[in-house]
Amino acid sequence: MRSDMKIGQRIGSLIAVGALTLLPTVVAAPDADAVITGCNEKVKFTNRAAVVVDKFMLNDGNGDVWTSTGKYAVLQSVTVSLQDLGVTEGASLRAFASEVSTSPPYIQGDRTFKYCRNGTTATFDLWGTAFKMWLTQGDDVY
Repeated sequence: MRSDMKIGQRIGSLIAVGALTLLPTVVAAPDADAVITGCNEKVKFTNRAAVVVDKFMLNDGNGDVWTSTGKYAVLQSVTVSLQDLGVTEGASLRAFASEVSTSPPYIQGDRTFKYCRNGTTATFDLWGTAFKMWLTQGDDVY
């Protein structure tokens, strides 16, 4: 094979690989009721949605154990210690988010996880718009 053809093939390959890296990353909405494995001592919520979020919530099945106060603009976050809330170790919790205080939580974005002392911090990111929002944990993409 001629050397100029090899060079052309390599340049073509580099262009193809470069084009793939320029594609935007899309975060898909996760399945509802997704269960997060492991156990967590703290929970961190970050608003990555295109709207201001009015509240984040944690629920243990018997009611809310924590509801945030204030509004969270894009990229603002809040971290909650589950031990400070008096949550029983081993309890399963669900995380929710809502755009406005009068609206119900976005159930399609709820996430289930367990609490334990000396666990890790569960990191939840809220994505979407006023019409559809969802929570992801860390880099989970469905």
